[in-house]
Amino acid sequence: MSPHTRRQALRAVGVCSSLVLAGCLTGESSPNEMRLEQLQVVNYVQESQTVSVEITDDDERVYRDSVEVPSADEDTTEWGNDNWSDGAFEGYPTEAGAYRIRTWLDTQSRDEGRTVDLREYEYDCVEMRVLIGDPRMDLGSTLSIWRSFECSAEREKAE
Repeated sequence: MSPHTRRQALRAVGVCSSLVLAGCLTGESSPNEMRLEQLQVVNYVQESQTVSVEITDDDERVYRDSVEVPSADEDTTEWGNDNWSDGAFEGYPTEAGAYRIRTWLDTQSRDEGRTVDLREYEYDCVEMRVLIGDPRMDLGSTLSIWRSFECSAEREKAE
């Protein structure tokens, strides 16, 4: 007489398999954490714009603010041959976190904006710039998020 029935053996294999897969499916690895060193807005269009930003850390909102950015007219700072104006967000979290950053114009719903999930990158810090329009082509008030992982504090340490 066999010490284990076929049914018991299959049940044991099923339990062991589910325990092995449980660690993979629950995503036990921690998300990448990064410092947010800069959060600016650059406007390339000829109308003033209001930009909102929301930052979540592990899906919990930790910051939300709006900035009005002047129009990019002839009286603003020139960068190369392109006119632009800028603004900066203040008071955003600067300690390392698992951040997702969502931004939108006041003419858009929050869901129509742009999102960057910093948990997808493996760097220590990031500098973010929200662009309204594009100096290289006529895109109107199109919103984009540019990021640099060569932060000024990191560059200063290297010099």
